[in-house]
Amino acid sequence: MSKIIDAKLIDAKLIDAKLIDVIIEIPYNTYVKYEIDEKSNKMRCDRILQYNITTSNEINKQTGEIVHHRAINPKFTYPGNYGYIPNTLAGDGDPLDILLISDYKLDPDVIIETKIIGVLIMDDEKGRDDKIIVVPSSNVDQHYNKINEINDLPAFKINNITQFFKHYKDEDKNRWSKVIGFGDSKKACEILEKAQLAVIHSQLPMYKLS
Repeated sequence: MSKIIDAKLIDAKLIDAKLIDVIIEIPYNTYVKYEIDEKSNKMRCDRILQYNITTSNEINKQTGEIVHHRAINPKFTYPGNYGYIPNTLAGDGDPLDILLISDYKLDPDVIIETKIIGVLIMDDEKGRDDKIIVVPSSNVDQHYNKINEINDLPAFKINNITQFFKHYKDEDKNRWSKVIGFGDSKKACEILEKAQLAVIHSQLPMYKLS
């Protein structure tokens, strides 16, 4: 997490409009977990989520040779593009996490303007680990104009989010996660403001309000 606070990123007017810039770390529908390495400021492959490998044999009709097929079948894939909000400090000591709901993948380290629609409230082995739920803003993609609250999402999508974060650490010996429930966009903005203020308070007296 950057130690430099950009006052432009702490804009009450933007929060009132439920708009916030986020940085993507993990693309939608992948089982590979990436995160920013603070020392190098590069993307690091943190771990691979649970998967099974299936093998099958097939005879090549032209050559008569046996062809071996090997397929990876992930148990879990990220239900959205996953990332964080810069200049925030969450309860687990990391920047505040986000889950961007979209029908497409975004590359790691991409910045995108999003609209806040809710929050997944949860804990993990580090402490409070809330996930702010967002969709692309109308400036980016107008297909999501009618999605303004978490309950505007289809029921299967909400279930996918719940089941993923409930179980994606099941086979990690020293890690766990507990889903508490969902909050609306107002609750999400309250959590965001607290996370932004936590950064300011952590750097006083270095930071001076203008």
